[in-house]
Amino acid sequence: MRGVYVAVVVWLGLVSGGCGQLGPGGYDRYDLGPARQVIIAGVEVIGGLEGWRGVGAVEAWALVSSYDQDGAASISRQKQLIDLRGGKITAWAKAPQGRWKATVDDSGSCQVKAHGFSPDERFTSRLGEDLSTILHCARGPMNLLGRGEHALNLRRSKVEGGDVIRVGVLDDDGTPWAYYFDATSHMLRFVTRSGDRPGEDGTFTTFEYMMTPNGLGFPKRIRIVRIGEHILNGGKCVLEAEFSGVEVSRRATLPAIDFPRRGGEK
Repeated sequence: MRGVYVAVVVWLGLVSGGCGQLGPGGYDRYDLGPARQVIIAGVEVIGGLEGWRGVGAVEAWALVSSYDQDGAASISRQKQLIDLRGGKITAWAKAPQGRWKATVDDSGSCQVKAHGFSPDERFTSRLGEDLSTILHCARGPMNLLGRGEHALNLRRSKVEGGDVIRVGVLDDDGTPWAYYFDATSHMLRFVTRSGDRPGEDGTFTTFEYMMTPNGLGFPKRIRIVRIGEHILNGGKCVLEAEFSGVEVSRRATLPAIDFPRRGGEK
């Protein structure tokens, strides 16, 4: 199998309207329901609204694996541009038969351009799902700040042997989610989508965060599996991404984006 090295550039305007008016009371404009303090703590531990306000971009390398229903991995080396404010992710990659560029937005629309081959519907659909998932995971707890996901309740729980606070969420499409925050560190640990109990049809995402030299938290690793029959983290792997070399920049312009060079150089 081929390794996937992904150069990621993340624009960090968190919600419509940007971050220009953020200040000590920046959270006041969000309806966070009964989980208000838990969500705020979860955002603050990765730098908070004030910390992210002056950020222009985050650049990183990542190793990403995508798995089909039979467990076979599809792996490619990519460059990605993630626009969190605009809700769009663009990826570039070389493939054995040529190269491709894909753009996915929050609506789920996927546009693919290829050189050297013609991507079929299966390729486009799978790529669109993967990129949409990465866009959502890059936001982490910031998905709960005006992005169409609404906190309904919270309770203490224990997952993977650790004490967590579960925040029940419903999005605008009626899909249930659950965000699990570490009860001590407040860091986002897990997210479930659709199902939330063993044996249910849904996915279980594990988050591991890293701290940048700027004191901002960014996912170091995400792993998404189908919910297992007996435990949440017990099904087949769907998507996995491991990030490294994360750099936070205040520059206001994007670096030039081209197809990845040989050897994975920037």
